[in-house]
Amino acid sequence: MKMNLISKIMVPLLLIINIAMFHGCGDSSNSKIQSKTLSSIIIQPKTPDNLLAGETLQFTATGAYSDGSVEDISPLVSWRVSDTVNTAISKSGLLTITGGVPPPGSAATDAGATAGVAATAGEKTSAAGSSSAYNESSNSAPDDGLIDVSVIASLSGVISKVVSLKISLADGPSIYLQSGGTENKSGQNITVSDTDKSAVKVTNKGTLYLRNSSITTTGNSTSAINSAAFGLNAAVLTRSYGKIDVTNTRIITSGTGAAGIFAGGKESSINAKDVKIKCSADGARGINAAQGGDLTAMDINILVSGADSPAIATDAGGGTIAASHVTARTTSDKGSPCIYVDRDGKVTVSSSNLKAEISEGAVITGNGILNLKNTDITGGICGLKAHTVMETKDTGSVTISGGSITATEGDAIIVTGTKADITVEDRTKITFAKGYKILNVTNSGSSVFTAAGLKLNGDLAAEEESSLAISLNVSATLTGIITNAALTIDPTSQWIVKGDSTLTDLDIEGVGKIPENIKDNGYTIYYDSNSNVNTWLRGETYDLSDGGKLTPK
Repeated sequence: MKMNLISKIMVPLLLIINIAMFHGCGDSSNSKIQSKTLSSIIIQPKTPDNLLAGETLQFTATGAYSDGSVEDISPLVSWRVSDTVNTAISKSGLLTITGGVPPPGSAATDAGATAGVAATAGEKTSAAGSSSAYNESSNSAPDDGLIDVSVIASLSGVISKVVSLKISLADGPSIYLQSGGTENKSGQNITVSDTDKSAVKVTNKGTLYLRNSSITTTGNSTSAINSAAFGLNAAVLTRSYGKIDVTNTRIITSGTGAAGIFAGGKESSINAKDVKIKCSADGARGINAAQGGDLTAMDINILVSGADSPAIATDAGGGTIAASHVTARTTSDKGSPCIYVDRDGKVTVSSSNLKAEISEGAVITGNGILNLKNTDITGGICGLKAHTVMETKDTGSVTISGGSITATEGDAIIVTGTKADITVEDRTKITFAKGYKILNVTNSGSSVFTAAGLKLNGDLAAEEESSLAISLNVSATLTGIITNAALTIDPTSQWIVKGDSTLTDLDIEGVGKIPENIKDNGYTIYYDSNSNVNTWLRGETYDLSDGGKLTPK
């Protein structure tokens, strides 16, 4: 009886001991609950575009954890924005440019919300955005008309780097304002005299079809910068996602900064056909696209007479313009080319006739893109100018196909202080003033100039600290002097030398010997014997067919 009692006690006890021993002998990691900690937060977008009044931008926050995993933590972080007067951010990370009226549910109205946009989770700084300190905004616009805004947020003490963006509150009133919906208007006669006031403005995915109308504005703008970049005081204006189709309409503006037609903001667009535009004050552009706006123009007549008033222009934030069958003229001697393409802008003009009586025919800056097709363009100072308005490594692009480019008082083409690739083709005619050049590269500028299928009569040159690479192909002929430039010439093309010339490089495509398609006319051509491209010349002097020489300098 005693044994049975001991057995009844010992068997369960031994079973418990065995189970404990079994678990103790296994992998110790299985007995521990694995934990992970938040290491950093990445905010997207890292480099937001400029935003206008009424626009929104969705921010997201991604958490990177100690175990290498990543998760979307956008709803978990505490979003903050530096300027709580003009902007607000919701709990989900939606930033709204309010202009002083916070929307319901924004961080500005949430209890305990503080200024700034960033995501915080552990007093550790994430890798996204700027590393500069987050500071509350002064809410005042600087000279460029833009307000700096910072974005931060917080979660468990880890702080992301600050993401910065710029906003504009340039949002004047208008006589006709359409927000959303689709409308058809015809036979309108709109007159505006107030400051900063547009005649027609369409926003918020609205679409307006405007026909057979007349628009006159006389009011001035309070900000030339906001007029050029955001369309303040423009006669016909679209903001983000707004669309206007305007046909058979006359637009006259006499106030400063009063553009005729302005497409401004993300996915905004204007289609203009059979429209006459006359702008007479300073800073009043004929047609303008900026901040991602898109503008199409056909059968348009533009006359602008004020300073700083291009007939066709893109501005800050980039814009796209496609224009055909346009007649345009500018009359001012200051900053009023027929075409102005700002950084990130793209302009295509075809079958048109454009004349700047005193200013440049066309101007591009930064990485602007200009395409001219069967278009005659005339400038006073020069036909085409590529230059920079800020320190940049961008390269602009110009393609001229058919038509003509003329300078009445200077060089046909100038590249100064910037990089620009220029292609001229398809029998384009280039004319310039006496004593000037086809192309002149100055002020540490750099250009690749390609001529295809046309005849050029004139000189091409680069200053000592500048660079120029010339390519002649597809039966191109150059008659003139080359100074301080590289030359590539194919077997179908020809260079007729009109004076002593200097080449940094000489590349004879597919030949590798002194070609017959360089007609020296008894002049001396100097080449750089230190250039790797010129090793085939072996640093020697060569007699050319017409009595000239090819010799190292």
